[in-house]
Amino acid sequence: MGNSSITSNGLEYSLGNTKVPFVIVNFTSATACPAKRLGLCQCPVACYAKQQEEMWPTVLPFRTRQATWWETATSHQVNLAADEMEQQRQNRQTVAKDKVLRFSEAGDFVSQKQINLFAQFAQRLMSYGWTIYGYTARTDLNLFPLINIGVKINLSNDSKTYAKVTNRFKAVKQASGNSFLCQGDCRTCKVCRIVTGKTIEIALHGKRKYKQELS
Repeated sequence: MGNSSITSNGLEYSLGNTKVPFVIVNFTSATACPAKRLGLCQCPVACYAKQQEEMWPTVLPFRTRQATWWETATSHQVNLAADEMEQQRQNRQTVAKDKVLRFSEAGDFVSQKQINLFAQFAQRLMSYGWTIYGYTARTDLNLFPLINIGVKINLSNDSKTYAKVTNRFKAVKQASGNSFLCQGDCRTCKVCRIVTGKTIEIALHGKRKYKQELS
């Protein structure tokens, strides 16, 4: 989770950290992750986002409030939130000054309705020149409302439908040597923000690795 949070028309978001200096928006907590409940998550045990919620007492309530906002948000409210987010960016001096938003640091999309609403929110920000990228395991839903407007998606499971229009973000015990290995520093790396159908590997990390989870 980021070091600080801001509210934009009721939507709370964080400003990332030194390695991910962007706006970060979540739709649910890792604790309430719908992808895990549906069996779509590649790391149901070794989830780094879940570790954060267990280690730091403010993280889960923060993400729960984010989820509540998205559950009740209207088309008008997401437009206002996007407009205010851009104004707040203009007023910042250093941290998260770039026009970049990363979604789903934790959790995942709840429904198709939420994807469609986020597509409207994303398009509004993109009209100001923002880049929107993030992660999802919801291959059971229609992601094209996001893909078709230029949102960069990194899938955390396999899908023939989306293979050429997303990246594959794969948790591994050890790097295969055949794919790009995430270095965990987004300040200089743009690999997740450029979709080419590539596989991006990320090593399990955190205090609870449970490496036996992945074969």
